[in-house]
Amino acid sequence: MKIRFEKEHFLLRAESRFVCCMDGQVHVLETGSENSRIRSLAAVSGKGSERRIDVTIANLSDRPVEILSVESLRIKRWEDFDCGLPWQDIQVMIQGRHKNDIPSVVTLGHRDAAMEDALNGMTESGIRNQGGTGEACLKSDTLTLFRGRDGYLSVEFPEGCRYFCHTAVMLGPAVPAIRIGCEPGMVLEPGCTLQAEPVVLRTGPDWPGLMRAFTGEKARRLGTRAGVLPVPTVFCTWYYYGLTVSYADVRENLDCIVRQGLPYTVFQIDEGWEITLGEWRPNVRFPVSMKALAEEIRAAGMIPGIWTSPFIAHESASIWCLHPDWVLRDEAGKPVLFPMNDTVYQVLDITLKPVRDYVRDLYKTLTDEWGYRYHKLDFTRAPVIYPWARRGNPALAWPEAYRLALRAVREGIGNDSYLLICGGLYDAAVGIADAQRTGSDVLSMWTSAGGGGKAVPFTVKQNLMRTYMGAWWANDADCLMLRRQMEMTRGLNLTLGLLSREEVKVMLVNQYMSGGLFSQTEPLAHIDRERLREIRHLLPLLPLEAEPDLFDGARIPGRIRVKGEGFEELVLINWDDAKPLPVRVSAAEILHMDRPEEMYLLSAFYSGRWAVADGCETVDMGMLLPHSAEIVRVQRYESGKAFIVGSNGHYALGGELAEVRESGDSLSLISRKPLPFATDYCVLRPNGQCQNVRIEWTAGD
Repeated sequence: MKIRFEKEHFLLRAESRFVCCMDGQVHVLETGSENSRIRSLAAVSGKGSERRIDVTIANLSDRPVEILSVESLRIKRWEDFDCGLPWQDIQVMIQGRHKNDIPSVVTLGHRDAAMEDALNGMTESGIRNQGGTGEACLKSDTLTLFRGRDGYLSVEFPEGCRYFCHTAVMLGPAVPAIRIGCEPGMVLEPGCTLQAEPVVLRTGPDWPGLMRAFTGEKARRLGTRAGVLPVPTVFCTWYYYGLTVSYADVRENLDCIVRQGLPYTVFQIDEGWEITLGEWRPNVRFPVSMKALAEEIRAAGMIPGIWTSPFIAHESASIWCLHPDWVLRDEAGKPVLFPMNDTVYQVLDITLKPVRDYVRDLYKTLTDEWGYRYHKLDFTRAPVIYPWARRGNPALAWPEAYRLALRAVREGIGNDSYLLICGGLYDAAVGIADAQRTGSDVLSMWTSAGGGGKAVPFTVKQNLMRTYMGAWWANDADCLMLRRQMEMTRGLNLTLGLLSREEVKVMLVNQYMSGGLFSQTEPLAHIDRERLREIRHLLPLLPLEAEPDLFDGARIPGRIRVKGEGFEELVLINWDDAKPLPVRVSAAEILHMDRPEEMYLLSAFYSGRWAVADGCETVDMGMLLPHSAEIVRVQRYESGKAFIVGSNGHYALGGELAEVRESGDSLSLISRKPLPFATDYCVLRPNGQCQNVRIEWTAGD
């Protein structure tokens, strides 16, 4: 088939094929061909800048046929992928299936650090894989972007929740160059038809527009929970207390939150409260019932939250004595094992309806009987990372079974409880999850053992590359840790707080740019007040859209446009280990305008510099130190009006205010929501003078 787009110079010459197993023999067949047993068809529809490819396979025989994989598009040579550039110069954005994958933008002919991120990724436990696979193939999931000479091409799976999907890009002139398709792994019974996951190709002059089209179509097809429930501010126990957490720890922090009036809306008890995974009863460190503890959290003015991992269980858990047939097994009949936190667990077979019924009933108990209305689900990827495992119900593919299992959770907790998914499939959770983790677990350190993994640069890169998912749920950039702590306590690496003052800025803007929920773990009785006050830059939570400069050739985006309600900013991060960078920006750069004709006011958060300038004029905002961040806000300047040009409060630099009102000599700052701490503002008055204003915010302001 030949697919030519009218604009952006993309021409694809491709074929479709599928791999099946008939009577114990594997066959590779082209779609469009027909024999006595199989009929297949690849149909291309659409025009202009969009094409859709649908592949249908029918079993005409009286014997079952197993459909192993479908390649809806197979481009065999780079000469057949014409985008106006040689293959070595094509840039590709790849995404991963799970949070621990490292999304990346690579140039196909460059074996650089960005390429190593894309090829090596992380292990399932979130540790950076330094060895490398040596494979000359990039594998992406349901969204892939190609940058050509005159524009961009997106490869999309608009549903992506029935079968595993992939776009595989070969590195080098070897064939085949690109393979786009899905892996049903399904038995097609006599007389039945299989529809492969549809593939959509779009072209456009800018990649943000293509991303919005993708997220919008998936939301229309699968639904979205974005905005259904208020986005919470969460105190989480894990990132200091880990598995040592106790009732005394919970009680101590509850008391601190109440006494200090800290602005958390959820108190979430993380892993460590249970006897073991799968045995969902409190252990000896929790001498009160979990129902009574939920009541204590509500009495402190917060929503009770709880951590669970419903799809794995320790071999000692009673569930295996009661239901040994629920364990997921390999082809030899042995239990599939999932290693995590120095322990090995067995996995529940979520293709079985009784397993999903058990999950629904578990969460109904946790919610309706115990009183927990915020649920963090972890290790949910466990049942779907072993595609070779033997499914108890072979009629369900893994992504479809995963979506049904999450629906069972939602049925158990109801529509008015908050559901955070951590470590599972992304697309299959759209329309079910209220929030999704967008990166690996974090540590409060810039580098970690083994050369990366949970270190700050990698987790920030994951979050930045997935900001577009905010159209489906509240993105969870994982916990913020601001404490200073040079020595471990409790024997836990988690307790360390090794970030410098500049590195803390990067972690703060990482949370800010996510535009999602806010989560934090600190020993509130011991953290110094100065570091804790840094959360004033993030609260109240504001809905934001972040647009990293993905295709600038950097390993990790360092320039990110942020757009909120009524304000726009540029976030800059210096990833260099030694060299400071000059902060030089223009309104045109921030607003993505060619020739803005008005005058603009630019103000930098940390340096405190501000300037009124022509839209095309580049303004010096100071120097950005290594491992540091800066935020520059741009506003259209109008004489006779007052403007916020500086603040030690919210990163929005006045965007958190509903109005700055002048009446004669008086000045009123009117907030959208209460702020958690006192805030100083620098206001540029119409007479050209700056006035400092200190606001003591209270719940009634």
